[in-house]
Amino acid sequence: MPTTRRPTRPRTSRTTPRANGKQASSPASGPDLDLEIVTITPELAQEWLDRGGNNRKVTRRRIEAMTAAIQRGEWQLTGEAIKLDDEGRVRDGQNRLHAIVQAGIPVRSVVARGVSEDAFDVMDTGRSRNAADVLHIHGFPSQNALAAAARGLMFINGASSTLSS
Repeated sequence: MPTTRRPTRPRTSRTTPRANGKQASSPASGPDLDLEIVTITPELAQEWLDRGGNNRKVTRRRIEAMTAAIQRGEWQLTGEAIKLDDEGRVRDGQNRLHAIVQAGIPVRSVVARGVSEDAFDVMDTGRSRNAADVLHIHGFPSQNALAAAARGLMFINGASSTLSS
């Protein structure tokens, strides 16, 4: 699949309208980012992981879940980027890259190159979307109760399949 490249353009200033109708200027900050959609092969994912980069500990459970999703063909291009610094080191996305390696299947993803060291402190600090959030987005009532019931059913199903093995 072709690579789509969308480099950002540097801005020297940005104008913001004020209540009095005049424009206020403020300098834009941050590096230029090179954004593209890349088909990441397991070999490329491993190459990026081998370059290193300071990250959180890998989460085996998340890697296993993403690996299974890739193998089932459920991986989707969502706009969530693999972030690399100006040296090509992984700054965000190591679990996704490990999943690509483990699945042995190429996937398409947004890749952001040139992410600054300063940006690392504010990346990926939001709360993860949970099952109740997804149910709410799709309009289900009593999202927390439904999510808890689903977790209970998955636990019971997992326990019964373990017992029957």
